[in-house]
Amino acid sequence: LKTQEARDVRHCVENPAKATTRRVDVEMRQVVEAVSGSKLRDNVNIHQSPAADLNSIINGLNDHAPRIVHFSGHGYSGGLAVDHAKVQRPHGKVVTFDLLGKAFRSVDSPPDVVVLNACESAGARKALLPSAKALIVMNDSISDVAATAFAAKFYAAIASGQSLQSAFKQGQLAIEAASINEVNI
Repeated sequence: LKTQEARDVRHCVENPAKATTRRVDVEMRQVVEAVSGSKLRDNVNIHQSPAADLNSIINGLNDHAPRIVHFSGHGYSGGLAVDHAKVQRPHGKVVTFDLLGKAFRSVDSPPDVVVLNACESAGARKALLPSAKALIVMNDSISDVAATAFAAKFYAAIASGQSLQSAFKQGQLAIEAASINEVNI
């Protein structure tokens, strides 16, 4: 991917009411700041969907036809935790990777790149690679610090015109520079 073409980054986030809630708001703020400081920032459009569920993901695919879809939140070996639309005592709902893959394949312009910045999201490979050209996943649990460091540097590199591979390496370098032993996750 090159940034000469406009990129839409669909940033899907979930919001479980748990003590272990990911600080996706901090991650998103740092991504937006990193992109806004990049030389090709005007070629990047970021669309957020807080408290995303499968329906809002499909609507985002329809409305924005993003080149990159980014999910921040909790993941499990078989899927992603999404919002279930309850205000009082929300409990996580899981969208399986198979269902997510079907959602991506149900649109005319599926995303080229899918980033699942969620624990244990490596289980998505089989379900999502038929529709996406590239998939960035985590093979184990990942801390908020590591996930945020990766995302901010990854998107700063994309918005500076770096290749996907270089952006990925810069994201890994950001994790390593934060003195976190999670670079291989």
